[in-house]
Amino acid sequence: MSDSKHKKETKDKSKLYKWLRKLTIAAVVILVFLQTPTFQWFKSIAVMGVYSPYEASNSVIKDKGIDIKIPGGMSTAKRDWYPFVMTFNDDKGFSWFIGEQARMSVLYNFGHFSPFEYQSDYYDVGSPYYNSFYGAYAVSLESGRSFGFDQGVANIDEMVKIPTFDMKYLVLSSLGAQKPVISYDVTYEGTNTILGEEWYYFDADLEVSGAMHTYVKEHQAYIQYGRPPKTDQPIEDFELIPMYGRIYAKYIEDKDITMFFYCIAADKAVIEEWEEAYMAKTRMTID
Repeated sequence: MSDSKHKKETKDKSKLYKWLRKLTIAAVVILVFLQTPTFQWFKSIAVMGVYSPYEASNSVIKDKGIDIKIPGGMSTAKRDWYPFVMTFNDDKGFSWFIGEQARMSVLYNFGHFSPFEYQSDYYDVGSPYYNSFYGAYAVSLESGRSFGFDQGVANIDEMVKIPTFDMKYLVLSSLGAQKPVISYDVTYEGTNTILGEEWYYFDADLEVSGAMHTYVKEHQAYIQYGRPPKTDQPIEDFELIPMYGRIYAKYIEDKDITMFFYCIAADKAVIEEWEEAYMAKTRMTID
């Protein structure tokens, strides 16, 4: 073998070694990253950042020419909520639940998700944001009837069907809860001015299945919340907890749609914080 040919082969092997070394380092870095809390946070933000806009573009809210802007957790300096509000539609499921054809959209946000933790505060039983949500609901019935109102009079029994469906079937069941529970005791009802108009609202004490549970297998909902944390002691999965809720409601006759704004929280103070820091900054425009 000539000296020049030997040198070329040696150089080629050296290049291959360097390339394989870089590839190995990159693979190790990726594998390490996949095990970090930052990856769980990134996965949640990336997936929901794509999926939510898709749902919003197909929502009854958009189809009715209504635009809603609700601030997310990035609007405050406090460790409170997830960075942005998300959208989900379930016309078929809600129609089944109430026994008539309907279109339904939910805008929602849950507890803060730090890039340095494996899950959001939604699972943190010691947090005032445990099991908590805020956002909006929209319901339009195919019959043209005003959902939640009977000839302009609020029908609370019907109104509570939407957060009941949401908490039981869209949230808790998606985490593996077999028999989720939510019950209400209305403590106040009246009217208040929000978004420049008078809206009906009510407060309620609730008993709800909590989100904390023992991890058994993967659920799609873990993409957004993360997996529940491991505990040193056995726990009661989805243990019932007291919660508090406030719901604003208004039937918009021109659009044949009932709009709701809501906050459900483990701490009453969170409801008042939501009013001041989020509800007061929410905007809704109608074409």
